[in-house]
Amino acid sequence: MKLQAAASRYDAAVAAVQSGADELLLSFWEGSPGEQMADTLKYCLRRGISTVLDLSGQMTDQMLELAEKPLQRLYRRGLSAVLVSEPGAARFVRMTAPDAKLFFSGGVHNLEGVLFAAALGCSRVALSQTLGRAQIEYIARRAPIELQVLALGRLCPLAGSGPCFLGGDAECRLGCRKPYGYATAADGTPLFHKDVSLLGHLQELKEFGVTAIQVASDDRSPEAACVLTKVAREALDGEPPLPRRLDSLSAELGLPGFTDWFYSGAGSPTAVLPLPARAESFLTGVRSEMANRPERACVPVRMYCLIRRDEPARLAVDDYQGHTEMTVGPVAVAMPGAHALEAEANTQWYRLGGTPYRCEEARTRADGGLSLPTSALQDMRREVLAKLDASRSAPPEREAGRFYAGVKLLPRREEPVLTFSLAAMRQLTSELSAMRPACLYLPLSELVESPEKTSALCAAGLTVAAALPRVICDDALGDLLAQLEAAHALGVRQALVYSPGHIPLAVSRGFAVRGEFSATNSQTLKEYKQRGLLSITLSPGLSLGDCRGLSHNMDTELAVYGRIPLLLSGRCLIQAPGGLCRCDSPLELTDEEGLRMPLVRESGHRTLMYAGQKLWMLPYRAQWRQIGLWGARLNFTTENARECVQVAERYRGTGKYVPNQCTTGFYLVEPGSRA
Repeated sequence: MKLQAAASRYDAAVAAVQSGADELLLSFWEGSPGEQMADTLKYCLRRGISTVLDLSGQMTDQMLELAEKPLQRLYRRGLSAVLVSEPGAARFVRMTAPDAKLFFSGGVHNLEGVLFAAALGCSRVALSQTLGRAQIEYIARRAPIELQVLALGRLCPLAGSGPCFLGGDAECRLGCRKPYGYATAADGTPLFHKDVSLLGHLQELKEFGVTAIQVASDDRSPEAACVLTKVAREALDGEPPLPRRLDSLSAELGLPGFTDWFYSGAGSPTAVLPLPARAESFLTGVRSEMANRPERACVPVRMYCLIRRDEPARLAVDDYQGHTEMTVGPVAVAMPGAHALEAEANTQWYRLGGTPYRCEEARTRADGGLSLPTSALQDMRREVLAKLDASRSAPPEREAGRFYAGVKLLPRREEPVLTFSLAAMRQLTSELSAMRPACLYLPLSELVESPEKTSALCAAGLTVAAALPRVICDDALGDLLAQLEAAHALGVRQALVYSPGHIPLAVSRGFAVRGEFSATNSQTLKEYKQRGLLSITLSPGLSLGDCRGLSHNMDTELAVYGRIPLLLSGRCLIQAPGGLCRCDSPLELTDEEGLRMPLVRESGHRTLMYAGQKLWMLPYRAQWRQIGLWGARLNFTTENARECVQVAERYRGTGKYVPNQCTTGFYLVEPGSRA
């Protein structure tokens, strides 16, 4: 089982490797010389440590173009793999770095999601952090590629459907750690989770088939990261830390405590702010230990030596990976009665302290009556290891590919059609349906629970799409497929899915599919078009300029009204205040500025948190109707039936409705400003 740790700069990379990491997760280091990345790759190649470049998250067309040359340089210098979270980024990597491995991290929570990543050419998938033991076991025993789980470190509350915008944009700014309240004051931390620890379950995960674990920390200091990496390394080597030691680390590093709640269902996942003050004396000791720590011997080698009369001594080293080097030493001196040369030489070959190598086998054959000075043996050892260093540090012979974005299609000239998305059937009136939206999205459960209304909508010629749950785990497939069959029997023929892994589920029951998941570049649109999707909803994290720059090679939608989903919690936030389940009664969280954000129940006792202000793009209609969209969507969440009609009328050119609090989201940000 491999241990992956993140490194934010060169010294952090060294600290992680020396603390026991088998694999480093790297990003393009801002403000640092490019040679630091090259030095890191060379350092890792010598020690047999894999390097993974993190290209997950929102990747616009401009970001892909800017990443091409840096990726080519890293690829030539020995980069092992690239982590992506969108099909378009995977397509980009396949063209630019064809021999690099592809890893996928995009909120995968069922087996179909793993199969989707495998079809993209990925060799490993990072599973959603909120999966339980049985769910991981089901996937692991059937997955055709490697699986990775978070085993120690910061747990993200995002359950795995779309990006988290709680921090103000798609970049994580730890907005979940800010105070919120269920009443008027932000007097609690209901979104704040303890750090996860699955160190007590590593043997079980191995048996399931999980091949990699990750250590994650939001602390950029090498000292804090290396402590967690070292603890995980000891656990992997059969020394599981005692709970008291993890509790001690929580206090010493200022961590919120550890839990395995999502995995085992035991204990509690919540933590309380403020965090304990970090013990600087502890970190000072860690720095001292790092400075004086011996080189981690992580590369096994075997050494062979031949010492014959009247011939130069020869020493060879082999690292079991195809690198074999040899050096020639002095001629041994005849010394009658000498007989311990073989034992003395083997002793020197095993002494590899201060190097990343450990000798597992040493064989020396020497003619009798010969002698060599110890200094000569040591010189031979240094020379042959220097040659091995050079051969292992040399990057593989690779020819970088070239990214070809393809022909950009001109934006469609037709004005976008209006589509409506409703949270509940009670929002739908005859007045609203008479406006005949191009597509009417309703939750699958609502359609099945109101069969007469559903049949009437379909009989009236309206295009109805069943919106599937945002998270569908394998243990919930039976009920979901039954609901799909029921909806199909009522006349529904389209489905809206929130994860690529849900596409086969809808297709298997005869539905044409529309998608609403991360779509931020033209390459992603191409991939989804090839998979037969009718349309894709663009990410609300894009600017209108970014949307205009896309090649709209398939029908695209953009939300132009409604609340922006901020995050999807892996646990129920609505029942948290009183401890009793009242999920069907919407609740609000209040932040420090007094802004109220609705909480709405999602499938599996999860909670979807919406922005306090409503997206209102009607004043900028001239801008968004010319960027190539097929559909402009009105998302109705907490509105009553009358409000839905009033909003729809305004977007159709009549009425006077204006929301009390409104926002333009990220749509008016300059394109590429977040690149």
